[in-house]
Parts: sequence; structure tokens; C-alpha cells
Amino acid sequence: NIQSLEKTPLPYLSYTNPNYQRVVSLVNQILEITKEDDYLESPVKQAKVCKYEEQVNAIVYKLYQLTDDEIKLIEQNF
Repeated sequence: NIQSLEKTPLPYLSYTNPNYQRVVSLVNQILEITKEDDYLESPVKQAKVCKYEEQVNAIVYKLYQLTDDEIKLIEQNF
């Protein structure tokens, strides 16, 4: 529910943090690939985007200090 979400602490990620820079780089790569005209027809490009998304997820999981069980729960539902 929204009340519990509002109470969830958000980790601070400074732009000088290497994780911040890595997330920005990965997101920029994802955006570039998905803008390409042949993205939807290219399994190679789609696989690359999935790989980048998994890397972003791993960084976020680490920021929130999620357990393996919590990660499994998230990944099963999304």
C-alpha cells in the first residue's frame, strides 16, 4: 500500500559514487539500443538490453541491501 511505500527509505546515491556512474552508463546504453529502428527485430540487441537491465537491477538490489529471498520475490513478480 502507499503508506508503507512512503515510509520506505531511499538510499542516497551521489553522482560521485561509481554505482551512480555505472547506472547512468547502463541506462544510456539501453536507451541508445532501444531507439534503433531494428531493435524489435533484433534478438541480439534485445538480449543485450536484458543483460544491461540485470546489471542495473543488481546495483539497485545492493543499494537496498536486499536478501536473496527478497530478490527472488521481486524477480518472480516482474
